[in-house]
Amino acid sequence: MMMNKKMIYKRYLNTVASLNKVVLQAILKNSKNGIDPELLFSIIVIEKMNRGHLSNYILEKTISFVAPSILIKSDASIGLCQIRVSAARKVSNLSDKIIVKRLMDPIYNIRTMAKLIRLYKEKNIDKSNLTKTILNLHITAKSNVPSNVYLNMYYELVNWSIDRKLFFKIYPKNR
Repeated sequence: MMMNKKMIYKRYLNTVASLNKVVLQAILKNSKNGIDPELLFSIIVIEKMNRGHLSNYILEKTISFVAPSILIKSDASIGLCQIRVSAARKVSNLSDKIIVKRLMDPIYNIRTMAKLIRLYKEKNIDKSNLTKTILNLHITAKSNVPSNVYLNMYYELVNWSIDRKLFFKIYPKNR
C-alpha cells in the first residue's frame, strides 16, 4: 500500500534530521563546478530514506567485501547514494571489485554521485528538464522513461526539497 504524501514528506524530513555533519560537509565540498548542492542533498536523502533499516546496510556491506562479484553481476545499487556499479564505472578507472568496496564509503559515494551529476549534465543536450533527466539516469540508467508512481514521487520530493532550499536551511553556507 502506498503511503500518503504527508507521511512521505515526514519520512523525508526525519531522514534529513538523521544526516551527520560529515555527510553534509561532503555534499558542500563536492558541490563545485555547477553541481547544485540541493540536488545532491535531495538524492542522498531519498536514497537513504528508501534504503531501509540498518540490516540492509549491513548485508550490503558484507556482500561488498565477501562477494563483490554478486553485486557486480547484478549491477547493484550500492552505498549512500545507491549508485549502480555500471554508473560508477563511467567516472572511475578502478576495477569493479574496488569500485564496489569504495562505494560503501559515504564520502567516496558522494564524490562519485557528484561526478555522475556533472557527467549527466554535460551529456544532456536538452536542458529544458535537466533535473528530471539526471534523476532518470540515476534511477533507471535511461534519460527518458515512462512515468510511474515511484518516479513521480521521487521527482516531487527532489523539487520540493530544492524549492525549499532544505540543504542550506540545515547547513548554512557560512559554516
